[in-house]
Amino acid sequence: MFAGEFPEQLLSYFERFNDIPEGKNRPKKTPKARLFSCSRELMYGLEKLFGWKTEIKGQPKGRVVSATTFIWELHREQDIFDPSKTGLLVRTYYWQPEMDEPVLLQNDVSLETYRQRYEDYLSKHGGK
Repeated sequence: MFAGEFPEQLLSYFERFNDIPEGKNRPKKTPKARLFSCSRELMYGLEKLFGWKTEIKGQPKGRVVSATTFIWELHREQDIFDPSKTGLLVRTYYWQPEMDEPVLLQNDVSLETYRQRYEDYLSKHGGK
């Protein structure tokens, strides 16, 4: 499975939010950003890369059916262990037209951890 440059583009887009100075140019509401993808080939590549498995009624675990959508949200949250610190978290969902609401695909992950998981995958499989 192949995810192409999409993971790098997604991470780079989210990481730029750390570089936006406080003030009127920085979004104040959460999520700070929301991205969608509906390409089945890309979704299979991302499932393999990040170890995700969708669970759609009547389908084998991990199958991505037509119109399934992956959704990423970037949030700025307080650190639960040190409330004086905040960081960027990525929430990842999937949605399929028969669902009432998107389903969480993985637990919230810090942007740094998300980046590290991607880099680890590339190192393990001969990328970059």
